[in-house]
Amino acid sequence: MRQGKFEKLLLIPTAGAPFDISDLVAEVSIYQDLFSHYMTCELVLRDAISISRSIPANEEELLNGGLTGGELLIMQYYSENDPMITNCFAMYSRSARTKESDTTEVFILSGISLEAFDAFPRKISRAFGGQNGNEIHKMVESVVREFLYSRNTRDVYSGILKDFKALIEKQVIVEETSGKHRFVIPNLSVDDTIDFFANEADSPDHIPQYLFYENYYGFNFWNLGTLAQGNPVMEYIYTEYNIDPSDTDKTKITSYTVKKENNLLKNAKSGLFGSKIIAIDMIKKRKTETVFDYNKEFKKFKTLQPYKQKGTSHPDVNVTMMTTRMGHDCSCPQLGLENHLPKRIDHFLGARRSYTNHIMNTMLSVMVPGTTSLNVGDTVLLKFPIKNALTDSQEVILDKDLSGKYIITKLRNKFNGIGDKSSFITIFECIKDTQIQES
Repeated sequence: MRQGKFEKLLLIPTAGAPFDISDLVAEVSIYQDLFSHYMTCELVLRDAISISRSIPANEEELLNGGLTGGELLIMQYYSENDPMITNCFAMYSRSARTKESDTTEVFILSGISLEAFDAFPRKISRAFGGQNGNEIHKMVESVVREFLYSRNTRDVYSGILKDFKALIEKQVIVEETSGKHRFVIPNLSVDDTIDFFANEADSPDHIPQYLFYENYYGFNFWNLGTLAQGNPVMEYIYTEYNIDPSDTDKTKITSYTVKKENNLLKNAKSGLFGSKIIAIDMIKKRKTETVFDYNKEFKKFKTLQPYKQKGTSHPDVNVTMMTTRMGHDCSCPQLGLENHLPKRIDHFLGARRSYTNHIMNTMLSVMVPGTTSLNVGDTVLLKFPIKNALTDSQEVILDKDLSGKYIITKLRNKFNGIGDKSSFITIFECIKDTQIQES
């Protein structure tokens, strides 16, 4: 296992002086999730000094002591030849508290990115898009900069830089969406507003699956198809211990678990192979049907491997009915005064469902030597040789079902201990579509 190095591990209470908790930490885990807005962390503390009674409480806190009343945790860490990472988490929970001895107890501290604390109590009630409409990616960026990575949060980070010499800078990266829209957000939370925008957003190829998530770079709003087109940032190979016992090889898969493989029945029911959208126009008293056929539309997909899923089903297996105002954006006397920009979801919902099922056909959980170079949204190339399967030229034959290009959807950097004897592993979940070779 690789060694991880911590430069800082400071707990900053809401009142009083900061604590260096390095000597108390038995384990640190930092989590990323492609389907979650924020990074999180967990620390296993072995406490022999009653730290919860040593931290003074703010007068507004209800707890007897400072754990946890929203303390800030600053951590700086890296591994060999990898970039230094600086995170700031707001602690929100102490759990699994166990007495280990007469003088020592063990518990877990959980934290989430500071931006989550800033966003949770806030609601959005406003119109977006103006008179002529606006692109959704611009709406998302404006919400993130005002309510998440806001001036208040940036001021906190400036204070951390001044007082503790820890630089925290986050990017806000948004991918362009297609079309102009107008929305009225009716007292929704910040996170629900962003999710609403992601659900309504269309992409230039009209196969949208936009995701908003945080990784080591900052906050991201990307279409899943664009992530699939990214070049692999790392290549890993599974080598059995009796062939290569080295645990320090940066490209070695230490272990893996297959969490999901192809399921023909589930794929058919969920709309991979075909679906139908029935849109009802209540004003014009008419309906339109949009039928999606996977085998006809597959060539438009941005895939990880170039092959289709095998199978077919009737579109009536997956039917959705919704209302529509498509065609109301006309200059006719009856509807012109409405000045409406119709939603487009009935035109791309079938393609979105099919693509999501296609790209998430196979899921693995993989353990590799620790690295801070990986992020959710990255693609990696995984190779699984078939044991004792060599060609005449001694070329290794790869397992065509498991090998291939994957997208990382969840990532955990886990440090066991702090200091010279610490170990560092990375565990990630990843998804892919099909085999690397046609059957």
